[in-house]
Parts: sequence; structure tokens; C-alpha cells
Amino acid sequence: MATLISPDQFFGKYDQKPCDYDGSYGNQCVDLYRAFVKECKGFPQSPPVGGAYEIWTTYLTQYFDRIGNTTTNCPIKGDIVIWGQEIGSFGHVAVCKDGTPNSFTSFDQNWPSQGYIDSNGNFHGTGVCHFQAHNYNGVLGWLREKTINNPTPPEVPPVTPPEMPPVTPPVTPETPPATVPDISSVPIDYKALYEVVQAKYDSLYNTFFGKGWWFVKWAKLKAIFLA
Repeated sequence: MATLISPDQFFGKYDQKPCDYDGSYGNQCVDLYRAFVKECKGFPQSPPVGGAYEIWTTYLTQYFDRIGNTTTNCPIKGDIVIWGQEIGSFGHVAVCKDGTPNSFTSFDQNWPSQGYIDSNGNFHGTGVCHFQAHNYNGVLGWLREKTINNPTPPEVPPVTPPEMPPVTPPVTPETPPATVPDISSVPIDYKALYEVVQAKYDSLYNTFFGKGWWFVKWAKLKAIFLA
């Protein structure tokens, strides 16, 4: 789809230039209307007409609202103003630039009429697009692009993450210090202790002074000390 342009861009593009949208009968006011619908709105074209006044009844209702001319309202920039046959048998159509309830300025082609009539009686426009001041004589009204009332989506509250409790490291139970059993109150059996010492002494004595090879004695001594 081609990029749409604004009414002001459209005015600047065609000001003081011819616009022959369909390539037939020269530069007509309907040519300007069709170029505006295509380049600024991107809408399909309304059916062919024999005169501009017929656009008042053949416009595409799904794209435009039709607003009748009264003494208290006025067109706004981008409205498509349509004249009836009170001004001539073909009527007229133009694009509004600005307006008040008493007068308005529009972007026109073939107003005032400029051109020639061919041998078949068909008028061929030779004028160019330009800004034209108007009163409301003969104006049927204007077409304004429909406003699509898209429902406003409900406001979504911001998502607040749940507050997390502080992380407490797991408590490791303290290992109680190793305790050495108190043996101070254990009674000592001196007789048994004496017997153990005496046995050790006897073994050492007999091994050291007894008969036998020294390497054998040495082995026995090691056994006694390690026992």
C-alpha cells in the first residue's frame, strides 16, 4: 500500500499544477477529488458520475459521513465540499483548506471554469489546481472521513512482583566440643599396675641377659616395647 500524505502535502504537490486522474476530458474538479481520496485517504473510489454534484448521493457511506450545509456549521481541512446544480449543470467538488460559517477557502480545479468543448460537446478542462475563496451559495454540504470509535482498552495495572521474605540461612546446630572423661575419681589398682610393670621388667631382663642370638633378642625387645 502506498504511503498516504496529509492534506497540506497534497496541496503542496498539486498547487498550480494540473490533475487529470482518469486521463479523460482534461483537468476536471472530479479528478482532483479522486486523487485526494486515493493519496490522502487510501479509500476505494466512489462510482463514476456524469457531474460532480452526483458525488453527494454516490459517495461511499462506509468511509465518509455526509454533513449538510447550514448557517451555523462549516467544513474543516480535508472535508470534501460538494456543490449542487444551482451553480451549473455539473455542480462542483473541492477539498476544504479552512472555513467559518460565513465563508471558506478550498483547493479547487476548474473553478472558475477553464477549457474548451470538443466536437461531441464534451468539456475538456485546462485549468490547474489552486486555492479558491468561496461563500456557501449552491453548497450542498461536505463529506468528512468517518471516525471509528475504537473502544479504549482497559488500563492494565502494573504487575508488582510479590514481596519475598528475607532469606535466612539455615541454622547449623553447633557441635558440642569433645569432652575428655574425668578419670580423676577413678580408683587406681596399684597391685595390678605393679604386676604389669613387673612382667615387663622380667621380659626385658630375661631377653637381654638370657641366652640367644642378638638379632633374635633385638626382635624380642621391639615386641616388648611395642606391646
